[in-house]
Amino acid sequence: MTPPYRIDTSVLVRLVTGDPEDPYMLARERLTRLVIHQGAVLFASNRVESPARPKLPSSTTTASTRAEARDGLRDVLRSGVVAPLTGSAVLDALAATLR
Repeated sequence: MTPPYRIDTSVLVRLVTGDPEDPYMLARERLTRLVIHQGAVLFASNRVESPARPKLPSSTTTASTRAEARDGLRDVLRSGVVAPLTGSAVLDALAATLR
């Protein structure tokens, strides 16, 4: 059995923003391959999710950009490639910010 992995903040930010494009595509491809072909489980812990938030565009821009950053983070954590280590509570918290 393949052990679970925790991803770094920079990887999570790259997956959310897609920037820079070449390293994003490479990271996404390799992580997806690891999950699909080796059965790996990739987690983002709250220690990664929290530091990632200020690095996303939301920290210095408009409410619509904050919503895009939140939605991007939620999409990555629901993608099947990376999951929140603390489970659905993170997704519930992100959904609650929609209100």
